[in-house]
Amino acid sequence: MFRFELVLSFSLSIIFLRLTAVQSKCPKTCDLALGSYYVWPGTNLTFISTASADSIPDILGYNPNITNADSIEAETRINLPFTCDCIDDEFLGHVFPYTVQSGDTYYEIAQRYYANLTTPAMLEQFNSYPASNVPVNAVLNVTVNCSCGDASVSKVYGLFITYPLRVGDSLGSIAADANLSTDLLQSYNPGVDFSAGSGLVYIPGKVESTCSKGCDLALGSYYVWAGTSVRFVAQVSANSVDELISYNPEIPNEYYVKAGTRIDVPFSCDCIGGEFLAHVFTYAVRSGDTYHTIAETYYSNLTTAAKLEQSNSYPASLIPDNAVVNVTVNCSCGNASVSEAYGLFVTYPLRAEDSLESIAAAASVGADLLQSYNPEKLNSTRTMRLQIVRQAEASSTADRVPRNPLTAMWRFGSELNPWT
Repeated sequence: MFRFELVLSFSLSIIFLRLTAVQSKCPKTCDLALGSYYVWPGTNLTFISTASADSIPDILGYNPNITNADSIEAETRINLPFTCDCIDDEFLGHVFPYTVQSGDTYYEIAQRYYANLTTPAMLEQFNSYPASNVPVNAVLNVTVNCSCGDASVSKVYGLFITYPLRVGDSLGSIAADANLSTDLLQSYNPGVDFSAGSGLVYIPGKVESTCSKGCDLALGSYYVWAGTSVRFVAQVSANSVDELISYNPEIPNEYYVKAGTRIDVPFSCDCIGGEFLAHVFTYAVRSGDTYHTIAETYYSNLTTAAKLEQSNSYPASLIPDNAVVNVTVNCSCGNASVSEAYGLFVTYPLRAEDSLESIAAAASVGADLLQSYNPEKLNSTRTMRLQIVRQAEASSTADRVPRNPLTAMWRFGSELNPWT
């Protein structure tokens, strides 16, 4: 799965405007946003990892300047990754859970533990406890505003950082650190005083081009949900039934596929916009479809509802029947710095029962090798897809699959009847 690499060496470039009044509706959501966390004296990555619900390896992946996980410099900033969601269908944000410790106050939690990414007022607004009586061991909702961009300003920037202002900040200093023009930065934060010493701004960041070419063949691990058929999977993946069966010799015929197993779906892995490796399937919307149904059921979590909304012009609340939507699935063509022995990769959506060891055993590869191809991913509940290696491709269609596909005996809850 591709990784976003920010062009900036500074705490990645994205500044958000201060949301004193939340937006009435969300224009779109996004799989990834960043929070600029000011490291206060006495804290460490273990605490920050717990507060942000990110693994330490995941945090390190977004902060290559941290060379020692056991020691981070106080009064610097680090980037925390999270999804940018639509909160109560009203505004973009992310909700972190925080367990109250003895002596905690909303001020301490907001201003110190979450480094002013939220406020005491927001903590009181989104929790049922008054500021004067926050019980020990209560789990609080810590709501942090975020942004997925503004196409009316620019379509070039796809990753945004929620950046709490501090005394000494200015429009010029932040723009210089982020390698942006002051006009562009102000455009993403209209009316904001960057010298106010408090409040939030959003910094836009470009993604570094991470691919120059793709590969002719990748596979998607499709979890067979109850009620589907080989013909349905072939149709949504734009494969013929015969082609699909050729990659899955355990399927006896086109009329039967066992629910709760996985099958391999072949596709080309392309360089999308010079930015990331993926394949774009097309899906014709039918009555009653939602982005969640399309992503989680019809495409078996190979994509997400947020990515569907990001890749299409239709809002989640209004997807017209018969519209053709782009379904973007991430893929991999390998990493020569890890190994040159593998030439075929499987995009594998994680499920609740999966672990590094169980997947490595099922794929007949070493756990260390699998982790090397998926840095942080197998330790992060936020990441939903990983790449599994398969040994050298064979010369003919019939023997392209060098081992039996993975099987996960976990039933999808609903009994849906796909159209044929």
